[in-house]
Amino acid sequence: MSVLELKNDLHRLVVNTEDEVILENVRAYFLNLTSHEDWWDKLRDTQQQLVNESIKQLDNGQTYTHQAVRERISKLLHK
Repeated sequence: MSVLELKNDLHRLVVNTEDEVILENVRAYFLNLTSHEDWWDKLRDTQQQLVNESIKQLDNGQTYTHQAVRERISKLLHK
């Protein structure tokens, strides 16, 4: 599909919807994709620190399997 065809198809989809929520989401998504800001720079310092701590934990092998987490949550919910 060419760029022109993609634009025409997107235009058709936008014109044919009356759902304001969909239109707002599409607009926000498009603006986000075309923004030149790095999401990292939008994080607060505390959030950046938490991400960095998590990366260190991953690097050190301090992880849990999906199944282990599900089992732990299941035990907590069934008490």
